[in-house]
Amino acid sequence: RAMIDGRADQTDRVDDTVDYAALAKLLTDTSDANRFDTVERLAGEFGGRALARFPKIQEITVTLDKLSPPGMPSVDCCGVTLKARRS
Repeated sequence: RAMIDGRADQTDRVDDTVDYAALAKLLTDTSDANRFDTVERLAGEFGGRALARFPKIQEITVTLDKLSPPGMPSVDCCGVTLKARRS
């Protein structure tokens, strides 16, 4: 979830918002290019990169779930939600 400083809600122009396909690719690229032991670290890294790459994002909330977490056989998933914002 991202808070955007754009005008797409008024103009209906793609140029006035964030390219969400590129944002999703950034998450995949961040995950693929690095090894993370925790979903917290991946969420934090992605949030920071999203702010750096997309100037229209003022704040981003990243929620990641780990499916079938190790050592927790009766749990389907566990996850984390982190928020990053411009200062």
